[in-house]
Amino acid sequence: MDNGRRGRVLSLWGVALAAAAPAAAFAGAPPAASAPAAPASGPIAEQRLALYAAPPPGAPAGEAARRAFAIAELEERAGNPDLAAAALERALRLTVVEAAIDALTGDPGKGEASARFDEALSRALDYGKRTGDGHLVLAALRVAPEVAEREVEAVRAALLVGVNQVPSELHERVRAAAGTTPAWRAFLEEAWPPDRAGADAGLEGLGDLGARLLHERLSDAFQAGDVKAGRRLADRIWSADRWNLEARVVRHLLDDVQAGVALTAADLASVVNPATIETRVVVRLDRVRAARPEAVGVSLAIAYRLQLVHLFADVQREAARVLASPRATAEERLTAQALDVLAKLEAGPAAEPEAIRWQKASGAERSLAWARVVLDRPRPSDGRVTRQPLGALDRAVLARVFADPFGPTTAALQSEWARRAAQALDAPPLRNAALAVLAREDWEAARLVKGCAETAVAFDECSKRLELLESLGGDDDDDDWGGASSRPRC
Repeated sequence: MDNGRRGRVLSLWGVALAAAAPAAAFAGAPPAASAPAAPASGPIAEQRLALYAAPPPGAPAGEAARRAFAIAELEERAGNPDLAAAALERALRLTVVEAAIDALTGDPGKGEASARFDEALSRALDYGKRTGDGHLVLAALRVAPEVAEREVEAVRAALLVGVNQVPSELHERVRAAAGTTPAWRAFLEEAWPPDRAGADAGLEGLGDLGARLLHERLSDAFQAGDVKAGRRLADRIWSADRWNLEARVVRHLLDDVQAGVALTAADLASVVNPATIETRVVVRLDRVRAARPEAVGVSLAIAYRLQLVHLFADVQREAARVLASPRATAEERLTAQALDVLAKLEAGPAAEPEAIRWQKASGAERSLAWARVVLDRPRPSDGRVTRQPLGALDRAVLARVFADPFGPTTAALQSEWARRAAQALDAPPLRNAALAVLAREDWEAARLVKGCAETAVAFDECSKRLELLESLGGDDDDDDWGGASSRPRC
């Protein structure tokens, strides 16, 4: 066997071994137009009984794969895209193992086994692209890494909902193929952190995603004692989104440092590091303020850290102190107002009308960073919040979140809130955008929520239906065919 063929066989055998193990899954979107579900009787049911059974002893080579192909066609006609995809994924697992075994043993039928694998790969990619099933595209990538270069757009679409399903040994290959634009480089850097040297150019132009990556660099700069680099990074975050609260507070603190306030790089690092114990940070900052009571940035940093641990009465006290200071600049007053609004929201929903007015007047309503802070705030009866309709403030910020197209810079926030937005947003374009994101991860839930909207089902009733759907999807049976129960819901 020549070296080239030996390398190909060994590579295929390695993929086969990986394919033989159950792979983690993520749900794909439903087909653009599904056939109506067929009743579980008559010819469809009879074909299922015949096809799902194991091939009899002595069946010709490739019979199991042939049955998997037939099941995929049958279930697609019956309106069961998850079962069709599961059958095609099974065909991939079967045929890659057969092709590897035949290549290693020199079996005369190795050409047929390789052809069956090629057919399974082609069918899986075609179905995955046609229906938006990212799970199936990534299953194809796992057994045929060349898919990264051949199907760049399909792989990108799959990465948006399943980036953590790509094996680590394929990270750099996929990064080289898909990470060819600033947005995709940043998206893959966040998912699979590489060496950062020279990797941060243009991050401030990538919205919420770029700001999150710059935050990491900001913390690293202060921990390394580089205050000048920290200033540059804070300015870049602020230029990307002026309502990023952490960047605002850091800039105010650095203005105090420039005015002679004795803050070290370690002090600044403690403010931006969420792992730092709040008591220690606040005590240190309070001592600094005792020596320089006019340091408005220090008061804002104290309020910011208190807000992170939800001491809203103390936050309001610190914000009032800044608002009453004749030394406070216009930007410092706006930061104090933002912290005061967040503190009032923690006390209950009565503050929502004031928050809506304030974010409109200040321009914060256009900020994704502000939207994230508002959505992530603690709420009364938090354990039951998903069963309560969202208020006017949440609907307003979700309208901002889903105004942008789904892509690498928006995937994290939109995926997290797709289900609630699909139930809460009234404007059809925004609701449809949320439904499309939800369908990528849980097409059954998307179909249910869409039906609720079309038939004017009350929110609490629709939520109960979603809970029932969630409970029905909790069966962890690990059968060969996978299907709905093997695909996690968002």
